[in-house]
Amino acid sequence: MRFFRKNGEFKKLYNRGKRYSSEYFTFLIETSFESAVGIVLSKKVGKANKRNKLKRRLKHYFRDSWILEDRRVVVIGKKGSGFLSWQEVCFCLDAFQRKIESR
Repeated sequence: MRFFRKNGEFKKLYNRGKRYSSEYFTFLIETSFESAVGIVLSKKVGKANKRNKLKRRLKHYFRDSWILEDRRVVVIGKKGSGFLSWQEVCFCLDAFQRKIESR
């Protein structure tokens, strides 16, 4: 698994990806031959320390998750997501995982 770094990689998923939403996150997903994740957190999420903490938590979750098997995912944080605890982040991402399984 790798993380997106270049703007072009994000743009491809913005244009072609399937969109799922939850209360705190929007997910763009596309099947692919590789596993990759991108994380987008604007200032609406919180100050820099909140954004960085949330980014570390999301990366940790995706490193240990099977959710990315042959998928490329972009996670977009919504307002208020910077104040989530680790358990709440896991709950939101597990709900997303169940939503993908059901489709």
